[in-house]
Amino acid sequence: ILKERVRNFYIGTGVVVFLLAGLLAIYLRRVIARPINQLVSRFREQQPPEYKGISEFEFLSDNIGQMMRELAEHRDHLENLVATRTAEAEKARARLTDALESIPEGFSLYDADDRLVLCNSKYQEIMHPPGIEDYMRPGTQFETVIRTAAQKGLIQNIESRPEEWIADRLEKHCDPGVPHVHQRANGHWVQISERKTRDGGTVAVYTDITPIKRAEERIQEELQAARELQLTMLPKQFPPPKPERPLKFAAVWEAATEVSGDFYDVIDVDEHRIGIVIGDATGHGVGAALFMARTFTILTAMAKRGAGPGMVLSQVNNALCPGNESMIFATIFYGVFDIRTGVLTFANAGHNPPYLLRPDRPVEQLDITGGVVAGVKPDLSYVEKSVDLVPGDTLFCYTDGITEAKNASEEQFSETKLAMVLGECHQFPVEDVITHVIDKVNEFTDHAPLTDDITCVAMQYLPDEGTPNTEIPRSC
Repeated sequence: ILKERVRNFYIGTGVVVFLLAGLLAIYLRRVIARPINQLVSRFREQQPPEYKGISEFEFLSDNIGQMMRELAEHRDHLENLVATRTAEAEKARARLTDALESIPEGFSLYDADDRLVLCNSKYQEIMHPPGIEDYMRPGTQFETVIRTAAQKGLIQNIESRPEEWIADRLEKHCDPGVPHVHQRANGHWVQISERKTRDGGTVAVYTDITPIKRAEERIQEELQAARELQLTMLPKQFPPPKPERPLKFAAVWEAATEVSGDFYDVIDVDEHRIGIVIGDATGHGVGAALFMARTFTILTAMAKRGAGPGMVLSQVNNALCPGNESMIFATIFYGVFDIRTGVLTFANAGHNPPYLLRPDRPVEQLDITGGVVAGVKPDLSYVEKSVDLVPGDTLFCYTDGITEAKNASEEQFSETKLAMVLGECHQFPVEDVITHVIDKVNEFTDHAPLTDDITCVAMQYLPDEGTPNTEIPRSC
């Protein structure tokens, strides 16, 4: 009975397997063979006559072989294309490397994670000179580069604050702005210009500006020498007041740059006459300073010949005009005070009219004489006018650097404000008048850097003998 059951089980299992195989064959024919037959029929309809009459297997074998050959051709083409593109990329990289090596500046590129991508040898030379271990390889973090530079002593004047310098350098690197400069320990100056790339990387150009810096230092030394020369031309102290000469003077001279176009002087015309002059050459800097020196020298020489103010200004103008192709000119006020008569005779070549301070009277400005600035046109005449001074009167002369001084709102100090300030000085000693005006100008501008030269000189007619002048308060 057991054997009978086993045999029946095997017979039943075989029948089931046979049926399943038949069903699978039918399914595969419908799913695979039928679409293939349909595809073959379509291919035959579209193929040339030579394919008709061949078996499906031959047709498929032929077409599959053709497809394999075409795939092989495409593969070979793609391999050749990849090889060509790779070679072109290598050539482009070589050209880029050659180009970066040809520029005199250091160049570096860091990716968005601040890892070094590429740089040229000039950058490596700047960041780690010969003799320093090479720590700059692709993949090196930017912080590692600058921290190593600080630790190796390659940066000037950071020995006591390396971490502060590193933090500042990282901030400028992560948020680039205007180019910044630092000095290397070897004395070289480097200007660094950084920009962010679209993908968040940082590209930088390092320029050695040492020659420029050294040229600037030489220019600065020359300007300082020119400034000292200018100061030797201006009076260091004024003649002290005496009973027969009851006059006291004070002045301030402040240059917006190292040298100035402003000038002033007090001139002994003769035993009884004292000249007071103030002037302003157009512009700033060396050109104005040279013209100022020329004007100052000519005017002083002409004044000492004893001619009146109008004649002196005419002579100065005629001397300045020849060879003045740059058309620099000077505004000049020149007055001569006669101690015997108390009369101030003056002429004006386009300068701001001085103010007259009288005890118990409003501040007044001297009359405008209508003179043209000196150095523009020869053979001009300058009208003279005069005013009587009495003991206690103060003459205040100034350049437009005072009235045109600006505050943070771009408002000017102005003639009106100057007159108000001078109105507070009626009873002031002459040196206090100068100090009060300069203090008010600095208060108005909040001690901002000068945009124009500032000069003022004042003469006070003393009611009795004064004390000797001390050294003139002025910027040195």
